[in-house]
Amino acid sequence: MNDLDAIRRVMGLYAQLIDDGRFDEWGQLFAEDAEWISLQGMYAPGATKAGAWVVRGRDEIVKQVSEATKGLRTPTSRSMHFSGSPVIDVHGDKANVWCDFIIMHITPTKLETTATGRYYNKLVKTGGQWRFSQRV
Repeated sequence: MNDLDAIRRVMGLYAQLIDDGRFDEWGQLFAEDAEWISLQGMYAPGATKAGAWVVRGRDEIVKQVSEATKGLRTPTSRSMHFSGSPVIDVHGDKANVWCDFIIMHITPTKLETTATGRYYNKLVKTGGQWRFSQRV
């Protein structure tokens, strides 16, 4: 698999694994020292005002994001990410990737848009695998 296809796969897995609550696998998409940054406090537990929520380190990212999103998956509802085509710039073992997204909350009676935006990503290739070093 070439680098562009491998990066597209990481982007697709991010959405599907987080939506399914498969956080052990989802966490492996991040470098050990990665940063996960949510602008304007989105998904920050207890956030009451605008501002960035910054989480550093793979284990802490998994812990914080899984906790913040656990109420989105119930027997009768779920969230689902829809991602646009990524724009990918590869520079050796580093890459910058931009991608628009829509997050929907789905129940048996309603389909609601809960977030839209653009992810700005930095990826790094380590051990033959592309991983997020920063996700904003």
